[in-house]
Amino acid sequence: MKPTLQAVADAVGVSRSTVSNAYCRPDQLSAALRERILETARQIGYPGPNPTARSLRRGVVGAVGVLFTSQLSYAFTDPFAVRFLAGVASAAERHGTGLLLVPLPAD
Repeated sequence: MKPTLQAVADAVGVSRSTVSNAYCRPDQLSAALRERILETARQIGYPGPNPTARSLRRGVVGAVGVLFTSQLSYAFTDPFAVRFLAGVASAAERHGTGLLLVPLPAD
């Protein structure tokens, strides 16, 4: 079973919010409590909050999606597609976001 934030909270005897604060708002906890939480998390194999889940909760994805109506390999072989994606990637980098390539099925 995959370790969870709740498992860490239960093991330390604190709330889920306190464990979350250890990762996201360390200034809200004493150094000793934060270290106890992080050490317990390491011991049970909890890797920390999932960045994807956090972005969904905030409503910010941090990526520009490009939909392809042909095979995804086209994006890497067609000279015009390569140049287009290079331009999109450059603009995304300037805004601190990623690039997501999504192939759409032919049907």
